[in-house]
Amino acid sequence: METLIVWLTYQTYKPERENALQATLIYWMLPASFMYILIDGQEEIWFWGLALLMWRHIKRKPDNYETGVGIIFALALLTTKATFVFFLPALLVIVRRPIKMLLVMAAIGLPVLIFLYAKIGDLFLMPIQHTEQLMTPNLFSIVRPFTEVFVHIDETNSTIVNWLGLLVTMGVTSYMAFRGRTNAIGKTFPALFIATFACMMIFQASAPGAYLIAYLLAVVFEILDLRKTKDVVILLALSWLTVVQPFVNVYIGQPDYTNFAMLTKPFYLFELILQVLNVACFFWIVAKAYHKIVSSTTRAAL
Repeated sequence: METLIVWLTYQTYKPERENALQATLIYWMLPASFMYILIDGQEEIWFWGLALLMWRHIKRKPDNYETGVGIIFALALLTTKATFVFFLPALLVIVRRPIKMLLVMAAIGLPVLIFLYAKIGDLFLMPIQHTEQLMTPNLFSIVRPFTEVFVHIDETNSTIVNWLGLLVTMGVTSYMAFRGRTNAIGKTFPALFIATFACMMIFQASAPGAYLIAYLLAVVFEILDLRKTKDVVILLALSWLTVVQPFVNVYIGQPDYTNFAMLTKPFYLFELILQVLNVACFFWIVAKAYHKIVSSTTRAAL
């Protein structure tokens, strides 16, 4: 599936990007793409594959795309994870007929939900309940020594933290979409997808580093400038960090940094630094994606 998604990405960008083949090779050589697909078997790359199908449909039918996008989005929610819903609010801001898209999604999704509930009750919500577990690296995990000074967060009851992360993620990405609403959706769609899941990894306390694979391929093709050493170095650093940090975290016992005294231990301090660097790279990706959306809007206005 990854090979198919990479091939389709290459075919999509090839007409407008002369170094599309180079971008493909760089993606294949990244530590994160090797680790999370071949070793971990992470399926989040399907997120970009389904988003790519939506984007290609929009490019083919720029004046009447809501029905097709609604069908693909509904299928994405049914075949992957509920996490894909993070992309919905921002997408509804930039589509021309959001109500039409929602009605198409409801026509597909509601019968499935009714069938599931009739067969197994609310057990189909179990995957969503698993998101209550606090993970690393994200903004909450790196500022926790500060937040614990004021309020203690119980790892077994972190619902409020995750809901707050959900609202912030959707709010930030919806604002980005609003800023880019005057531009053609075909121009802003990939960058908005990247920004959505990068923001999720920053603000969602239950987001692990493995979610990078959901948008890593899109980053390489859409916002990375292969001519700039800085871009390539940060991409390599991010790819390395998201692979190494989880191993270090598990090796030292997956600590929760609830007080500053824990950081007197060298291993704990080292692991927290890895988390901080991870989150800094996520912010860099969001900034690059936001610039792509806003600069596209500016060019369209000119």
